[in-house]
Amino acid sequence: MMAKIDVLVVGAGLAGLVAASTLLAERATVRVLEARDRVGGRTLTHRVAQGADGFDLGATWCWSYQTEIQRLAAELGVETFAQHEAGYAVYDGGGGAPPQPFLLPANPYVSLRFAGGAQTLCERLAADMEPERVSLGVVARAITSSVDGVRVVAERSGGEPAHFEARLVIVSLPPRLALHTLCFTPDLPAPMKRAMAETPTWMGGAMKCVVTYRSAFWRERGVSGRGVSYTGPLSEIHDASTAEGTHSALFGFFRGSGSGRDRTPAQRRDKVLRQLARMFGPEAAHPIDYLELDWAREVYTSTPQDALPLSEHPAYGHPIFRQPAPGDRIHWAGTETAPQEGGYLDGAVRSGEDAARRVLALLRSGSRTSPTPAGSPA
Repeated sequence: MMAKIDVLVVGAGLAGLVAASTLLAERATVRVLEARDRVGGRTLTHRVAQGADGFDLGATWCWSYQTEIQRLAAELGVETFAQHEAGYAVYDGGGGAPPQPFLLPANPYVSLRFAGGAQTLCERLAADMEPERVSLGVVARAITSSVDGVRVVAERSGGEPAHFEARLVIVSLPPRLALHTLCFTPDLPAPMKRAMAETPTWMGGAMKCVVTYRSAFWRERGVSGRGVSYTGPLSEIHDASTAEGTHSALFGFFRGSGSGRDRTPAQRRDKVLRQLARMFGPEAAHPIDYLELDWAREVYTSTPQDALPLSEHPAYGHPIFRQPAPGDRIHWAGTETAPQEGGYLDGAVRSGEDAARRVLALLRSGSRTSPTPAGSPA
């Protein structure tokens, strides 16, 4: 068991790492527990030949009006670049009709991507911390709170039990996942549990693929790489080429129904390539590589309730998540808890900063806890 510290953060996605970074900047003692063997949560970048470039299999964009994520990227030295939209999009309506080119209406907001991939944000946040601050392969199982603080019971990747104590904890898992996988003692209030159960996990049912090519042949034909399809298996397609255009790719989201989740990866690949060839030309049938990820199968992201993609953007940011659990020991972060830009990377940043501010106020007040002296070892 480690000595009691100020704050434990459960989850090393963007919200959790932003919360930890904010707390560390104020000289609180912090430890982050992450179930996976990597940081990033729902950001996951497939690196190209061990280089800095990569393709996002998880969260990809921010938008030009979203200020907090852009500020963070600038602070971390992660450049942004505009999503390639120049040229015609392709509409695949089915019914035997061939795909048709069309022009998308002008959008006042620019979709921005991150040079090196979105996971780079989380990797740089973690790299700025002392290595012992982030514990990978540690699955939190239970959180007990009392007048003396919190105790987190966890399991390491090899099955070894682990216990951690702190004055406060920030749970940065999706609310539904936290309710599904964590045992809270004392039990959470019924209204809080109901809000957690009713909050859909953003990307929890998403399934995404990236198809890489030797060149962006669609651009040469005046096509943007954007596609809309009602026949599938992909419903929405975009250009996924890297910032400098040195690596070319298309990516797409699988439809909720008829996505082929019950098929093998090889069968899905075959259907995707036939669809892309139909929409973008015969070259699309001959890729360098095919990558896919079904987030519904990611047990550290999704629950059985999140099996299918969302049909619309939920109203995130329930006010109950801006309140701690009774006793003031357990606090919440994560994009689903954000009252602004919930469901986006920008919302994750905002929620992490907000949770850190609430926790810092308690640490400084001394009314519920006494922080360790600045610089004390964790």
